[in-house]
Amino acid sequence: MTAPRSSDRDDPVAASAAAYWSARARGEREEAVLWMDAPGVRAAINRRATGDPEQPVAIALAETFRSRWPLELGLSIGCGTGELERAAVGELGIVRRFDAVDVAPDAIGVARDRAAAAGLGEAIRYEAGDALESLRRAVAAGRRYDLVVFHFVLHHLVALEEILDLARAALRRDPPGIVYVDEYVGPSRDEWSEQELAPARALFERVPAADRRTPEVYPPLAIEDESEMVGSSAIDRLLRERFQVVEYRPYLGNVVHPLVCALTPAAIRAGRVDGLLAEALALEEELAANGRIRSHFAAYLLRR
Repeated sequence: MTAPRSSDRDDPVAASAAAYWSARARGEREEAVLWMDAPGVRAAINRRATGDPEQPVAIALAETFRSRWPLELGLSIGCGTGELERAAVGELGIVRRFDAVDVAPDAIGVARDRAAAAGLGEAIRYEAGDALESLRRAVAAGRRYDLVVFHFVLHHLVALEEILDLARAALRRDPPGIVYVDEYVGPSRDEWSEQELAPARALFERVPAADRRTPEVYPPLAIEDESEMVGSSAIDRLLRERFQVVEYRPYLGNVVHPLVCALTPAAIRAGRVDGLLAEALALEEELAANGRIRSHFAAYLLRR
């Protein structure tokens, strides 16, 4: 199977991903509440990953190499509308310059406009295109990066092995380049089982019909985006085969993620399911402590 190419209009996976994320960037899709934005969840993620409910994992991991700030050049694959790059170059000063690529042209348009408005148009070079082709060009041109970022994009990519090989090749050798990954690493889209969904479904039985976005708890993927979770279950293994793991910070999501996707935004925003969400957070921690689940989400700091 070949990787999705944004230039290949006959590739249904690439076409659906580009269309879906462009529509999201234009604000044309009414979505479920992002599971991380549900009440209490972000603080739980931070606590699990950093020990501090107020500290995001990206900041905590960046602090581990603060002595190297600012890095000269970074590469962001799957940058979306560009929040991460603008923060890293602008307010935080972690990186001087960024190359950034995304398959969705409308997301890149938003990213460019916002970078220009923030006075960062010269420091961040945004490109609409395919991850694999962009990495091939960078390696062929001898472009070397101090930092490569994959922020919730690997689970959308088909040619994971080649993409990660190219990312490794694109890293600076001395001092060794860094890879930051924050990812969904759970079951691929065709691997979800009743066992995976059972804890969320048991909690969902107590939700009133008016607060149910879907009739039952389904695998939490966007059906319209055929790239969603396309090869996610292989990500952890492929990363460990190619890089030295400096930091691994799992933060679960196994129960809360599918549950939140099945709830109406109105119920979540009105606080009607706050107690249920707190139970879901506690339950997935209990299941993890007993070795009954393996984290669906994790952040990594990697080196060559």
